[in-house]
Amino acid sequence: MNASYAVPPPSAEHAVGDRPHVDRQGAAHARAVRLLIVDDIRENREILRRRFERQGFHATEAGGGIEALEAIEREAFDLVLLDMMMPDLSGLEVLTRVRAKFSAGALPVIMVTANSQSEGVVDALSRGANDYITKPVDFAVALARVTTQLERKRAEEQIHRMNVELSRANDVLEHHVADRTQDLVRANQQLRDEMEQRERTQATIAHLAHHDALTGLGNRLQFHKQLGDALAQRARHGGDLAVLFIDLDGFKAINDSLGHATGDAVLKHLASRLRNSLRETDRIGRLGGDEFAVIQFCNEQPREAAALAARLIDVVKTPFSIDDHRLVLGASIGIAIADGEYRDAERLLRAADLAMYRAKADGRGQFRFFDPEFDRQAQERREERGRQKGSP
Repeated sequence: MNASYAVPPPSAEHAVGDRPHVDRQGAAHARAVRLLIVDDIRENREILRRRFERQGFHATEAGGGIEALEAIEREAFDLVLLDMMMPDLSGLEVLTRVRAKFSAGALPVIMVTANSQSEGVVDALSRGANDYITKPVDFAVALARVTTQLERKRAEEQIHRMNVELSRANDVLEHHVADRTQDLVRANQQLRDEMEQRERTQATIAHLAHHDALTGLGNRLQFHKQLGDALAQRARHGGDLAVLFIDLDGFKAINDSLGHATGDAVLKHLASRLRNSLRETDRIGRLGGDEFAVIQFCNEQPREAAALAARLIDVVKTPFSIDDHRLVLGASIGIAIADGEYRDAERLLRAADLAMYRAKADGRGQFRFFDPEFDRQAQERREERGRQKGSP
């Protein structure tokens, strides 16, 4: 790993509000939650361990993929924070080996990745990762995502216990149906209530798996699926399809100066603006941080995509107020049209991402269409970095 964790100092506001979820088993259960933090840079591990331990977790460190696998063999953990890039075993290889023994419900794994590694996130999710966080790590986001996965795990365990209890209850009722009619009526009512609760729990789990908890928009996993479905529809019925990759200009400065609570409020506000600016047939998702993406299906590309991008830039830069702060942000947008070699979800989204970076490089607050030359230049930069790392 070649990036450090940027973890804000704890505040009185977070001292209580950020503690792990405590269920009916009490505070002792929360203190028993065991995390494994895997990172080849000691400073990164220690910062996260200290922050999580202050929140009541028990955290164990591993300095690499092999050490992490050995720790999982020796001890039982509730969740693993796994770095994507490590010198001995990559995070993807460690994830693959973990999933050979543990399901996503039995041992949740959250990948930790640099923004430049976004192309690997989809691969990690397809291999069974529960979620991901990006570097520099925002501890409030990391804590929220860890808590979400732990609550999901507890919900699944509760469902299993409920099923076992219901099975036992049914066995008993079958032997006493003749003289326990009234008890059977009450037990059936309880069974219906528990089944309804289980359905609500499962619906909540399904929603959390595919939606961003802050904005309510589809998350990266959901957006990738929607883009794949849209491309399949295009292949069957024709038509033009564009992907717009949106990155907010100036958000980091607001987040750093006014705090994460204000930053979250800004993201929610702008997510609502963007969603309300689209047609019913368009799709929008939050890919992480201050990055959003839109799928536009129409028959007049690239003109319609350019018009939409210009409209979204105007929507974002319209001033607004949060907590008596008058704020103005901008947006840089990259556009990729499904065509030629760029007709699968991963390559199309990456193409839009490259175009967005070109828009930023050209001065921000504007949009750029993808040119295959961007891909070639990015490949050359990756090869050059590889040669530099490999040189003595």
